[in-house]
Amino acid sequence: MRVREEMQNVIQNAVKNRRKYLGLALVFGVFASAGVGCNASRESICGEFPAVAGEISGVQAQIAAVAPKSGRRIASVSTANAEALADQREAWLEWGEKALKRTQWAKDTLENDKRGRKAVPALNDAGLSLVSFHGFVEQGKWKKANAELDRVETSLGKARKLACDVEPAPAGRSPASASAAKSGKAKKAKKSKKAKN
Repeated sequence: MRVREEMQNVIQNAVKNRRKYLGLALVFGVFASAGVGCNASRESICGEFPAVAGEISGVQAQIAAVAPKSGRRIASVSTANAEALADQREAWLEWGEKALKRTQWAKDTLENDKRGRKAVPALNDAGLSLVSFHGFVEQGKWKKANAELDRVETSLGKARKLACDVEPAPAGRSPASASAAKSGKAKKAKKSKKAKN
């Protein structure tokens, strides 16, 4: 009886996670369709970066919850888990393909933006990691798939910083601090002359 209850809990959790993921995908799809188009801009892309980071965290949590763990396990639970895993695998593959398309769309848009083009190499890295993620999910290599998602998140964070954050003020001294530094050096020179005399 206990095994059956555990199996039902695993299946219910997988169904809940799938519904949550599909809900997030639907919400993102609505926002993405509003943002995608001829008038795409750096601002619209910058608005998408936080949503994608949330999606990555969600997919990683789903993989951790459903993916088989090494070691001993009860056969009946692993069979039920395998069915849920097959459904989730298709959803993850589809998510990876859509995320790759959005990354390419962002890269294409930012290539024509003076400031945004600095983020293109990071977006290329994110795209390559998404391709690797897709391959590892197909092969059932869950740890490697999660590692690629970490790389995607890092690359997208770098791209966001380069394309979206406020540019820092130019480095250098203000005229007031430059003159204060000069007067400080002059005083030190006078003291060293007096010490020698």
